[in-house]
Parts: sequence; structure tokens; C-alpha cells
Amino acid sequence: MSEAENPVTTGAGEDRKSARLLMFVIVFIDLLGFGIVLPLLPAYADKYLEPLLGEKNNLSGLVLGLLMSSFSLMQFLFAPAWGRLSDRIGRRPVLLVGLAGSVVAYGIFGIASDLSPGSAALALGLLFLSRAGAGIAGATISTAQAVIADCTPPEKRKLGMALIGAAFGIGFTFGPILGFLALLLFPDRLGITGWMASGLSAVALVLAFTNGAYRGMAKRVPEEKAMALGITLMGIGVALLALVVGLHRANQDWYFKMAVLIPSLVLAVVGYALLTPSVQSLVSRRSEDHRQGEVLGVNQSCSAMARILGPLTALSLYKLDALLPFVLGGMVVLCMLPLMPRIRQGGQQTRQTGEAS
Repeated sequence: MSEAENPVTTGAGEDRKSARLLMFVIVFIDLLGFGIVLPLLPAYADKYLEPLLGEKNNLSGLVLGLLMSSFSLMQFLFAPAWGRLSDRIGRRPVLLVGLAGSVVAYGIFGIASDLSPGSAALALGLLFLSRAGAGIAGATISTAQAVIADCTPPEKRKLGMALIGAAFGIGFTFGPILGFLALLLFPDRLGITGWMASGLSAVALVLAFTNGAYRGMAKRVPEEKAMALGITLMGIGVALLALVVGLHRANQDWYFKMAVLIPSLVLAVVGYALLTPSVQSLVSRRSEDHRQGEVLGVNQSCSAMARILGPLTALSLYKLDALLPFVLGGMVVLCMLPLMPRIRQGGQQTRQTGEAS
């Protein structure tokens, strides 16, 4: 789809800057929805699963894992379809439908979370419905990426993808924080997380204006180098979280644990923020213009598949040993580094093809 045909980036009263800000909000809400449930899983187990399955039931972990993964499963299934649809009918209708779906899904989430244990079956069904609905609505993230591709020329696309990376990092960071704070402040009102998500997304708009670090670096550093740096930082950050578990086992004081936890999270988030937009930019630049939505949709499905398998694998490993998810997670991320020479080689071939044409 050409820029002239794109109703998001052209038309009455809309410019490229407003389109990018809209993309930020949509991606932020998507990642917020994925992470917001994490701190609430034990509370759901106590409140809803025990009345249904009884105490110490081995199925509880599987049900919680499926609840977590249902969000990404819907993304995996619907992201390519949303991308192809946006290529045909335009980005705006798809994004508006997705955003409206997120509002409804968060409302169902809030209602389900506030039901009493006596309505455990209904509450659990609504929770699965809300997570699946949020995943379907959040699958429009591939369309948001396509809008960024529409708004920017290929040589500056990584700058636009940096905004998406900021939304990923902020949403993925603030989702669990929001859930934890809601659980801490309102232990009897789990549904407050659903109602708070809308207000926090408005705050995220303000945070979008502070995005400097990656966008400034992207003007000077190729995507491949940013990817390598992001992989390194993220891998180290995730692996260092195992040290936090070790300090906890050794009954170390809380400030020792925080002294390791905070830098670990910073490294992981910064690495993720560097890695994600660089990958998206490379995928976009190496795709044909008329297939941007479809290719980015397939890319997002791969990401969703990782988020499906990740919670299921991590919960199983955590049952064996709390160190394993962090150690193996860091190793998996760092295992991408040997692939970088082939990625650079592909970039050189793409540039040579472009120069020849």
C-alpha cells in the first residue's frame, strides 16, 4: 500500500507524527495486556482454581499457563490476517477495531477479576475470554508496524521502529508493575488492573516524547550492530536474574538483592528496546512494499509463538528449579549472536541489489 492510499498517514487533520503516536498507544496497550496478569496468577490460583480443583492440584499450573498463553496464541493466529486485511482495506479500520476490542476485553477482565470465589467457573471462563479477546485485538500490532513502514522511507525506517521499541519496553515493564501495585494496594479488588490500564496508557503518551536514546543512536548505528548490542545486554540481564534467586536462597538482605535486580532489569529492558526495533526495521526493509502488512504479520506471529511457549516452558522449569528459567533464558538469547554474521551478509546482499536496480 502506498502512502497516498494509506488513510492513517494522510487525510483530514492527520499527519505522520500523530500516526506514530497512535501506533505507540496501540503497541503499549498490547504489551501491557500481556504482562499485567503475571503478578496476579497466584491470586487467581487461590481465589478461583482452589474452589474448582481443590488444593494442591497439579492441573493448577497448567491452567494458569494456558491462561497466560491464550493471549499470545490469539496473536499468533490473527496477526497475519490483520496484516493482510490492512493491506487491502487500509490501516485505520483495522487499528480502530483492534483498539475497541482491547477496551472491551479489559472491561471483561476487570469484571471477571472481581467475581467472588463462589462464581469461580464463570470467573475463569471470563478470564480466558478476556485474555483471548485482548490477544485478538492486540494482534493488530503488525498493522501498527506497517503504519510505521508507511510513514518512513526505508533508510529512516529504524527511527520509526524505535518508537515501537519504546512502546514494547514501556508496556512490557509497566504491565507487571501495574499488576503488582494493584495487588498490593487493592488485594480484594483484582479487577482494578483492568480499569487502571486505560489511564496508564494516557501516561505512556507523555513518556513517548522522552524517547532520545535509541532514536539518536539509530542515526549513526546500523541495525545489525544495534541487534548485537541488544542481544548481549538482554541475555546478560536475563541471566543475572538467576543471581537474584541465589541471593534469596542465601537469605541475603533485601538491598543486596535489589542491587542486582535493578541493574538486571535495566539491562534486559534496554537490550529488548534495542533488539526489537532493529529486527522490525530489518524485516521491513527487506520486504516488498506491497507485502509489508503480511510479512510483518508473520514476524509478529513468530514473536507470539515464542510468548506461547515461553510461559509454559518457564513455569515447568521453575517447578524443577527456580534458577533454570533465568539461566536458560539468558543462554537462549545469547545463542542468537552466532547468527549475526549471516544477518549482516544478507544486509549487504540487499544493499547491493538495491544499488543495482
